[in-house]
Amino acid sequence: SFATAVSAPAAQRGRSFSIRRAMAQKIANVTAANAKEWATNWGDDALEKCKHWLVLEAMCYVVPKADPKQTAKDKLGIYAAGDIVPGDGAVINNIQWLKVQYEGREAFILIDGKAVGVNRKFLEPVPG
Repeated sequence: SFATAVSAPAAQRGRSFSIRRAMAQKIANVTAANAKEWATNWGDDALEKCKHWLVLEAMCYVVPKADPKQTAKDKLGIYAAGDIVPGDGAVINNIQWLKVQYEGREAFILIDGKAVGVNRKFLEPVPG
């Protein structure tokens, strides 16, 4: 079952986290170090159908546009490994993104790390 509390280290790191971030659903014991244990080989079907996504990276930026050139300066917020993020998968300019609502506005989280030179997915679809 999902724990709704953010771990103390995550809360201490993010002084500016919004209430929405602090209330994120979370799966305990998911870390960037053990992300490979959670990753599966999913396809376009999951991208279209899944509405909840598991963060596998230590930090995933929520950004205002579906543009992989955005940096930490552009971020609207952050999700951490183990967080469950609701959203819709989309392919924009041949790059997989999760389209989310963040603090009342449309925003994006990069799914496919290849867009930034990393050969892994940053998010994993949660069946259901």
